[in-house]
Amino acid sequence: MRYRISIKGHLDPSWQEWFEDLQILPEASNKTVLCGSLLDQAALYRVLLKINSLGLILLSLETYETPEAQERRRQDTNHPAAPSSKQGEPIEPSQCRSQADDRPELVR
Repeated sequence: MRYRISIKGHLDPSWQEWFEDLQILPEASNKTVLCGSLLDQAALYRVLLKINSLGLILLSLETYETPEAQERRRQDTNHPAAPSSKQGEPIEPSQCRSQADDRPELVR
């Protein structure tokens, strides 16, 4: 499964190893997106715990599948619940674009 995690503020790329295989993508309006695939739900929880431990503010968490992963899932009739993407699989920043990017950001 691929994830797109938005956090408040800009995170320096030197923190890359802390966030599994998620890419650190700084964006406008003072936020950073962590984007990519994670092996399982435990890996997601580790990332979320690190975000909390660092005192970062979580703005959003989105999950999505690429068209290729959806096709693999359709073709895999023996294991329909098998993971849809591989950890560490390269991802383009354009794949991290969310429909929510076009909406105004909520400020708390």
